[in-house]
Amino acid sequence: MNEKIIKDVCSVGAGVLASAFFLNAMHQRHHGRTTVGDHSMRVACTGLQISRLLEKFHVEVDEKAVIRSALCHDLGILGRDEKFENNRECCWRHPVESVDVANYILEDLTEKEADSISNHMWPLAGKKPSYIEGLILTVADKYSSVLDTVKPKMRRKAAADGETVHRLIIDEMNRKKSSCL
Repeated sequence: MNEKIIKDVCSVGAGVLASAFFLNAMHQRHHGRTTVGDHSMRVACTGLQISRLLEKFHVEVDEKAVIRSALCHDLGILGRDEKFENNRECCWRHPVESVDVANYILEDLTEKEADSISNHMWPLAGKKPSYIEGLILTVADKYSSVLDTVKPKMRRKAAADGETVHRLIIDEMNRKKSSCL
């Protein structure tokens, strides 16, 4: 994954990444072999890559909304075994719960971000997102979910990307702390 993309995601998403919810997400299993945190970080990076590609074709995209909604889109899954009876219920309910968590973490959550998060399971559940940022989140999420769940070689690549992401997040957060001292 491009280090510039990762650094931009870490910078824009710093508030989400530093939250107790996201730290817990780094320990919540998701899609079998990854965590909610790793998956969400991959979705944010993929979403930013898609956004920048679309911008080359003069499509206006709110990158901040893509990043923040991607980092929050699955935080409603935390504690899934206690909250949901089965995967179907989780599929339908976690987007709404993710919006609640995002509202708690982000004092300035926008309508665009809330819509993107609440509809990211489309077409499986919910309705079609109302904004391009929500469509980008949906595509990035589905792509990342496939990487999380299929072919061992793709899983190893995704895991390696996750380790790189962890290292870069820690380096970026340490750099920000030292520059504030």
